[in-house]
Amino acid sequence: MLGTRPIQDPPLADAEASSSELSAVDLIVPTMGALARAATAAATRICSEQPDDEAVHDFRVALRRMRSIARAARPLYGKRRCRRWEAALKRFGDATNALRDAEVLEGTITAAEFAGEGAIVAATWVRRQRRQRAALLRTAAALLDEGGHHSALDRVLKGMTIPRKPMSLRGFEARASATALADVAALLPVPPGDVERLHRLRIRFKRLRYSAEMLRGNWSPPALRDAATQTLGEERLRALARATRRSTKLQKRLGLLHDADQALAMLAADKELSEPHKRLLRQGLTRLRTVLVRRALRSLDANWSTPESR
Repeated sequence: MLGTRPIQDPPLADAEASSSELSAVDLIVPTMGALARAATAAATRICSEQPDDEAVHDFRVALRRMRSIARAARPLYGKRRCRRWEAALKRFGDATNALRDAEVLEGTITAAEFAGEGAIVAATWVRRQRRQRAALLRTAAALLDEGGHHSALDRVLKGMTIPRKPMSLRGFEARASATALADVAALLPVPPGDVERLHRLRIRFKRLRYSAEMLRGNWSPPALRDAATQTLGEERLRALARATRRSTKLQKRLGLLHDADQALAMLAADKELSEPHKRLLRQGLTRLRTVLVRRALRSLDANWSTPESR
C-alpha cells in the first residue's frame, strides 16, 4: 500500500544561518522537501477511491520541479549523482504519461475545431478514450501504490544534505539563472518547421521557470524565503521573474503543440478507428499543429529575439 510516513526535511548543517551565510543547500533541501511532500500527497490522491481531476497534474508538476532543481544542482553534487536522481524522479512521472495524454485529449480535439463528419468522429473517439481513462488510472495507481517513489524521494533528499562542492546561495543563483537563460538562448532562433526544436525549447522554458521559483523561495519556509531575498537581492530576483514571465505564454503555446503531437501519436496507435476516420482526425489535428507552430514562432520573434530578452 502507498506509504503514509510523512517526508521530513533532513537536518541542515546550520538551519539558523543568517542571510549573509546562506548556502545553496540551505535553500535546495527545504525546497525539495516541500516538493516531495506535494508529490506524495498527489500520489495518495491518485490512488484514492475517488481521485480528483488535478491529482495527476499536481504529481507530475512536483516531480518535474524536483528534476529541474536536481539538474541545476549538478555543480554541487556531481553530474552522475544528479542524473541518477533525475532518472528516478522521471521514472515515477512516466507512470502517468498515458493517463495525462488521455486527460488532455478532449481539450486538444476541441481546439482543432472539427466540423461535420469530422466533429462526429472526433466526439466518438473522445468518448471512447474517456472510458479507457479508468483503466489507465488503475494502472498508474497500481505503480504508485507500491510505494517505491516514497523511498526514492527519501534517498534524493538525504543525498542532498551533503554536497560534494559547497556553494554560496549567491554563487548558485548566478550559475543556475545564467545556465537556464543560456539553455533557452542556445536553441534560438528556431528555423521554420523545426518542431523538434520547439519541443526541446518548451522543456527549457519550464526549467527556467522552475529555477526562478526555487530561487525566489516559492517552496521554502518563510524565514528562508526572506533570507534568500536578502541574499540574492530584489533586483536580481525581479530580473529573473521578468524572464520567466516572458517565457510563460510561450510555454503554454508550446504545451498545446506538444498535446497536438501526442494526440497524433495516440491516433496512429489506435487500432479501432477505420482508416477514413483516422484520416479525418489526422487532417484536423495537423491543421491545428500548423497553426500552433506559426503562433509559437511569432511569439518567439516578439519576445526572445533581442539580447536583452535573453
